[in-house]
Amino acid sequence: MTRLEKIVARLSRRINLVGYVTIVMLMALTVGDVTGRYFGHPISGTVEITGWLGLITVTSAIAYTYIMKGHISIYFVVSKLPQRAQAIIGAITSLLGSVFFCRVVLARYCVCH
Repeated sequence: MTRLEKIVARLSRRINLVGYVTIVMLMALTVGDVTGRYFGHPISGTVEITGWLGLITVTSAIAYTYIMKGHISIYFVVSKLPQRAQAIIGAITSLLGSVFFCRVVLARYCVCH
């Protein structure tokens, strides 16, 4: 593992911790809002805050999942191909995944503004 890979791995683990914290915040906000609604005083802006916290939760886990090779893959099919074909398919799927992720972030950004 190169020095850059070690730095990225360490950084992604720390960013992943942000995801853990936002999940706890989501749970606390939801419980607080439901309890507040029961007593007639819901928390204002819960939908927007939940949306932003959800976005932070998902995006903070993506780098860590990638480093841990936790993304869904078609390994059993690709493993039968030559190394060059595997590298090409890996590059294409990484590019498509990046484009999809950017579109999701952009769509979420547009919805929130």
